Amino acid sequence: METIQSEEYQKLIEEFNFYLEVTGYSAGTIRGRSSRIRELFLFLEEAGINTLNEITNTHLESFYAQQFQMENKNIGAGLK
Repeated sequence: METIQSEEYQKLIEEFNFYLEVTGYSAGTIRGRSSRIRELFLFLEEAGINTLNEITNTHLESFYAQQFQMENKNIGAGLK
């Protein structure tokens, strides 16, 4: 598993996981949502974006396009 380099992103993931935990989400939901955010942050780091202030709509659209092209392992189609 790749490691997130940005301290800001690492802290955001920790805080998000804590929020989900204290609001009563299941461990599986926390893992799944945390995994999606990690994927986004890794994508952004690969693009040289290491803080939230640098993120643009174009970056998010590119990430969504990449996700849509990925194969869903359960049904064989693109992710939604």
